[in-house]
Amino acid sequence: MAIGTISNVYPGGERPSGLPADITQRLVDAKRQQVVQPLEADRQELSSQTELMKKLNSVTQSVGDAAGKLNGPSDLKAYSASSSNGSAISVGIEGAPSEGSYRVDVTQVAQAHNHLVGASDGTDDATVTAGVTDPDDAAAINDGIEVSFAHGGSDYTYTTDSDTTLNDLASTIREADNGVQASAVNIGTSDSPAYALQLKSETTGGGSEQRITDTTGATGLQITDTNGNSASLFSGGTEQEEAQAGQNAGLTVDGVAYTRSTNEITDVIDGLTLNLREATSTEATIDVSRTPDQASQSMQAMVDAVNKVGGFIDQNTSYDPETGEAGPLIGNSTVRQVDSALRQTLGEQVPGTENQDLQYLNQVGVSFDRQGQLTFDAKKFEQALSEQPDQVQNLLTGDEGAMARLSERIDGLTNSTDGAITAALDSLDSRDSRLQDQIEEAKNRVQGYDQRISDRYAQLEKTVIELQGIEDNISQIIGGASSGG
Repeated sequence: MAIGTISNVYPGGERPSGLPADITQRLVDAKRQQVVQPLEADRQELSSQTELMKKLNSVTQSVGDAAGKLNGPSDLKAYSASSSNGSAISVGIEGAPSEGSYRVDVTQVAQAHNHLVGASDGTDDATVTAGVTDPDDAAAINDGIEVSFAHGGSDYTYTTDSDTTLNDLASTIREADNGVQASAVNIGTSDSPAYALQLKSETTGGGSEQRITDTTGATGLQITDTNGNSASLFSGGTEQEEAQAGQNAGLTVDGVAYTRSTNEITDVIDGLTLNLREATSTEATIDVSRTPDQASQSMQAMVDAVNKVGGFIDQNTSYDPETGEAGPLIGNSTVRQVDSALRQTLGEQVPGTENQDLQYLNQVGVSFDRQGQLTFDAKKFEQALSEQPDQVQNLLTGDEGAMARLSERIDGLTNSTDGAITAALDSLDSRDSRLQDQIEEAKNRVQGYDQRISDRYAQLEKTVIELQGIEDNISQIIGGASSGG
């Protein structure tokens, strides 16, 4: 009989025994309160701890993200550089350039040697206009053909067989360590495809080592039939064309001419990298100015991230002696580990700085105050960055720099595989799974208890009714005997 329905069999909802009509409901509720609710309360507390640990993980990761923005030499550059013609020249800072302006004129950009090998179109024109219709058809390529070329000071040879297709040949050349990109390109149309072999140097420049040449030093490939039949690469004959000659970059800076094999110029203006994109029609101006506040802003962001972690920890590990209330994470070993890692890393001497003046972060304006807050003196930081840029860089950046060590320790706490906070979350998750099993088991016990007492009280009421019937019969017998006397 279901909970609460037993009273429906009695007039007015009263039990013959005189017990409350909802006696079984009361007992079941008491049982549930005794065996289920404590477990559910434990799980609710566990859920709250899990959410707090996730929040701790998030704010701790923010410290690592902020530290990562101070871990490269370019992150500390107290300079900015701009180009008046960004489409032709972009500029990057790789050192400590001098403030001022530079006039740059790009006469030509560096380009890579690009060579085409196609099927013969039956003319003497050197332009490659024909190719094979199917780059995966082995019948389009002759068997036993040696394709040879020189590049970068070395010679390379590739030989076809009866199964070689144009795509196969391109792939073989491309995957070899020869400094050449190879592909089958459609020089025809989508309706009338004509695939040719394209070989392109991976390096720009007009020098001999950037060119793709045959064994005699002439531009192009050497094609030899090893079968002695004077056959060519393609069944119908082979043509070659220099689609693009290798070319050096040419530029002038403040009237001085330079030639370089690459479009990334690092040795013309100290501390700057010029990336050439196209020739200029008029001179471009490169302006360099000091911007120490950029690094200061990144450092302030790191300090703010650390203080956010500290505030979170203080809020959730506090204790009020007057009320006896304790924070939900008080005594948590993982929380202590996070706090200790931050304070130790930011306060210790940085390895590799023993032979320089700047060895601690407090020497560049980053230190903990008496209240445990991390403070930042931007003026002190910018002064150190201006007067001793190399020492500040060594202090903060590199594998042993303060920011790299901070990022490494943050990763040890938050890494999704084996971080300390991750391990704590996994432990909480395991405890939650066990609690769910215990709650389910407790609910089953309450359900069984419900059935047992429902049956027991139903039997009790049945017995009471039977006894009442016997009592009524005895009363009738006694009454009849009295009236007959």
